[in-house]
Amino acid sequence: MCPFVPGAVRRGQIFYAAGPADMDARAYSESLKRCVDIFATQKSGFSALVMLLPPNLDVEVLLDAHRLTKEYCVRRQLMVGALWPTSQAASLHNSEYFPLRTPTPTLVVRDMVIGDLRFLDPKHYSVVRRLIFLHVFLEKFRDQAGHGGVEAEEYQRARRLYIEYLGWIARRVIAVAAAGLGAILLLRRRRGNDISPDSA
Repeated sequence: MCPFVPGAVRRGQIFYAAGPADMDARAYSESLKRCVDIFATQKSGFSALVMLLPPNLDVEVLLDAHRLTKEYCVRRQLMVGALWPTSQAASLHNSEYFPLRTPTPTLVVRDMVIGDLRFLDPKHYSVVRRLIFLHVFLEKFRDQAGHGGVEAEEYQRARRLYIEYLGWIARRVIAVAAAGLGAILLLRRRRGNDISPDSA
């Protein structure tokens, strides 16, 4: 159980929505985005939005909807998660506990917390997308930079990753530019060799 949930329940800050049947992943994603827009204007403090989906929804559709919505949520300093009955995602602290299992496929949106860094740097996202995620994280938790403890450590780790990815992109840009320049020079050299003395 998320430690923020009991307080959110007491304050009436758990919001619900239902996804209609017979929709594809993109339609569910667009529906969730509209709900997120409303949620963002009504929430106060730590809050969550729970979208319940049809019980027979294919897991791949659920995961695709999650993927299509993640950047939209992260840019708003929110996290989105996919839950379903047979999820094999184990707890970070107990490999035998599966907290993302729910009776019906569900998409959950909640406020970003400092411990979410691990979910913003998975390798199945492109470096550019990870940079976007890390930029949002650094903006949200900027005040943590000067504090001690785990919060400051996570912030500094995010900053190191951000700099690392910026460097990786810069090296790729330079490599592509150098390759392009090399190709242009080679083409010009070949064209120069094709010009005969009589035509010069």
